[in-house]
Amino acid sequence: MKGSLFNPRGNIKKTNLLFITLTWNSREIDLRESWESELSKRFNKWITAVRMKYGKVSVLRSWEAFESGYPHVQVMLFFHSHEFNTFRHGRKFRIQEKEDLQCGYSSHIDVQAMHSWKGAVNYVGKYILKQLSNEEMGDPHAQNKQMLTLSLCWIFRKQSYSMSRDLVDLMQTLHNSKSSLVQLMLNGDPVHEHVDWTFIGVFSYKELGIPPILETHEITPDSEFWARIDALGLSRIT
Repeated sequence: MKGSLFNPRGNIKKTNLLFITLTWNSREIDLRESWESELSKRFNKWITAVRMKYGKVSVLRSWEAFESGYPHVQVMLFFHSHEFNTFRHGRKFRIQEKEDLQCGYSSHIDVQAMHSWKGAVNYVGKYILKQLSNEEMGDPHAQNKQMLTLSLCWIFRKQSYSMSRDLVDLMQTLHNSKSSLVQLMLNGDPVHEHVDWTFIGVFSYKELGIPPILETHEITPDSEFWARIDALGLSRIT
């Protein structure tokens, strides 16, 4: 199976690719300080402890907001020199060594074992791109949660995601070692000949005389969203 790390139906299942959620205890610290300083500080302390314990680890990390506004972290980890024993738990895969990954983090962590690069990238992609699934597009609750995450990242000047420098090349190599990295056309077909690109400018679809290909929807924040903004002592921007 292309990009597979283990056979989900096999007897022996080991993986070195994990998807982890670091949760947050809102009773420990207030909302403002959580985003301003503690979020980055606690994550950096945790990932440093993980690397000290397991060696080289490549990271793809995204900040997210709970409905309460408090932060949590979604992170994909690739362990270069360590594998974990996995087992099926419902529709997901877990690891037997989950407690070993606590590494001094004070709140609960959730750990999933990834059995393929394709599945891992698809799973984490929605968090990195802050993209709603088809089921969530018509859900005002999901839309407000997405807006809350984007707003808080902007308010507190947080880079919404970060990635280890070697991860892009690593994903390409392990996903399909037989394929070479080539430029693709918009339809996904590879470009087999040399092409020189020249930047002309950015134009609206009206200027180009073409119909819009995306339909946008205005999202109106509810009273609970503004209450959280007011609780932070921030000015409303309308």
